[in-house]
Amino acid sequence: MVNVGEMSESSRWLQEHDQEANETFKSFQRLNVDDSESSKFSRSERSPPKQEDLLALRLKAETLRTELEDLQILNDSMCGEGVDALSVAELRSLLGPLEQGVLRVETQLAKKRKEQEEIDASMVKQEFGEEGDTDAGKSWIESKRNQSLKLQLLAAKKRSYLRKRARELRSSTESRKHSDDHKTLVQAINNMKRDITTLQLLNRRMCGEDIDGMDFFELLVLRKQINFGLVYVESWALKKEGKLGN
Repeated sequence: MVNVGEMSESSRWLQEHDQEANETFKSFQRLNVDDSESSKFSRSERSPPKQEDLLALRLKAETLRTELEDLQILNDSMCGEGVDALSVAELRSLLGPLEQGVLRVETQLAKKRKEQEEIDASMVKQEFGEEGDTDAGKSWIESKRNQSLKLQLLAAKKRSYLRKRARELRSSTESRKHSDDHKTLVQAINNMKRDITTLQLLNRRMCGEDIDGMDFFELLVLRKQINFGLVYVESWALKKEGKLGN
């Protein structure tokens, strides 16, 4: 675990994923290159791949696109987005995993809180010496804690925005036009594979799984996300059950 106020290892991972999400977004844009643009290059300057190879790549891309969209829909639902369109049974099926996620994150937070307090005390002592347990020291460490929390909140918002933009592009009619560019298809496939792995991890973490490597502030943000989704899912389940009862 790193000191408060510094970029944690997991925070750097989040930034790397944000960069990958940007690459995914750009790769889908490249899939929409107009034929007139590609015609700038003569056929003598390029050696087109075999038609069967392109067809296989296109099929692979569509399969991955479908898997990615399913994972994104699940992630949106657990985060409380679009749950008004779900049935009561679908809403109820989300409640159990989310409730379990909150309990597991709370348990992990209790462990990490003590570790964080020890780190905070060490930082204050290093900054202020033996007289660190003063109002100035407490104010200073509180500022550092707020900075770390804001960093994690900002990273979460950025990831959410990039996933939304990539999802909108994947769902658009233009993005489904096939490209004759073998390299572009391969790049898009690789980026989708990375996004699938990331979404699988995010969905597991919403259920409280694979959270051992998260630091104190990442867990705080995750708890907020799970609670937000839980409130929305439960409120819509109750609303729909009330309508069904009338």
